[in-house]
Amino acid sequence: MSWKDDPATEKQLNYLKQFGFVPEHAMTKGEASALISQFSEDPGRQRVRDDNQAGDREANMAYGLRIECESAKRELDAAGKGEIRDAKMFLRDAQNERLDFWQKALQPPDGGEVYQQPIKLYLGYGYRFKMPSSKHLQDILDALDAESATWDKDMPERFFQTLELNFPDLLRKNPNLEELASYREIYGESVKQTAGPSVKPKGCLLFLVACGVAFMALCLLAVLNGINL
Repeated sequence: MSWKDDPATEKQLNYLKQFGFVPEHAMTKGEASALISQFSEDPGRQRVRDDNQAGDREANMAYGLRIECESAKRELDAAGKGEIRDAKMFLRDAQNERLDFWQKALQPPDGGEVYQQPIKLYLGYGYRFKMPSSKHLQDILDALDAESATWDKDMPERFFQTLELNFPDLLRKNPNLEELASYREIYGESVKQTAGPSVKPKGCLLFLVACGVAFMALCLLAVLNGINL
């Protein structure tokens, strides 16, 4: 008896459901695998999948995507001979979706976003950075995953702190703060210093230092001239 004749796994059926397909009869692994390959190449089915995924993960999407990756890795490790291809596809899709999330957290919203969490992360932290390579992104995620099981749920801002520490050349020298303020207004984010690491133009700091020096010189001149300020 071939593996293709075994009953479809729960993972396969859930994956097909995301594409909007509910079988009318008991499916085999072979049937489910063929449909998954077919739907993965169908733009219409892909849109259905994207819409179906939009509703459930908004509260903590970053953490949810990490859990999906770990689940897909376990599925691949436990996959039988005829299940490896599908398991690799599940893992690749999960990893790409997670990378896409963090890429969105590093670029301005374009108005077509489905999820709010990457927008909030961009407005609070991501605006300070240039876009790293996919490899650098994955390296950051792997390092944080190894350090903590819940960093992306408890403190997702650690992603940006780690990015800055390891790739300081990706920091923007002059972020467009006016554009940032307009995005925060559009998406309902108030401009607060506590929203993320603040960026103060160097000119402001130099101006304050210059004022301090000028005041000290004036005081010294007053003392020398016997003026009571």
